[in-house]
Amino acid sequence: MEFAIRQWLPPGTQGFAQLADTPGRWRPLWLRWLSWRSEDARFASFLDDLENWLVQEPPRDWQKRLDNHLGHYRNRYFLFLCWADGCSANPRTDAELPDISWLGDTPRHDLLRWRRQQVLDQLALKTTLDWHQQAGLGQALTYRGVNLAPAYDYYLLPDLLKEHYRAFKETAHD
Repeated sequence: MEFAIRQWLPPGTQGFAQLADTPGRWRPLWLRWLSWRSEDARFASFLDDLENWLVQEPPRDWQKRLDNHLGHYRNRYFLFLCWADGCSANPRTDAELPDISWLGDTPRHDLLRWRRQQVLDQLALKTTLDWHQQAGLGQALTYRGVNLAPAYDYYLLPDLLKEHYRAFKETAHD
């Protein structure tokens, strides 16, 4: 099996430090994640192996070594970010998501669960930002020329997640 993670990152990626200059929302995220490299030996080892495997042929036992790395929660979540977003400005669509059938059960389950949560978060945020755009609401929530609707967004989001999207029910995460 080919080392699939190469296709999860921008073409020509040889190391994660070069992605710290990525414009948009990824720059602060990469800087934060890369700062943990010096504090977490298991994360540093994971990134070292991935970077080596990006630029040269990975060893025959790369799958076993990757499975071992993915036993560490931080490493699994970092892999999720690479898989779900691919370092682009927006998360990948479902059709763009790379195949992860080759991952072990726990990492694959976590990536799929986090993806469902990510999609749910995006839907809730879009709804929260768009609700007052409905006909008549914008005017009804304007007082002396000041649009008051955005002041309600913060209070609307928890109820929207809990009641409309059932985000905190057990079935929402299975």
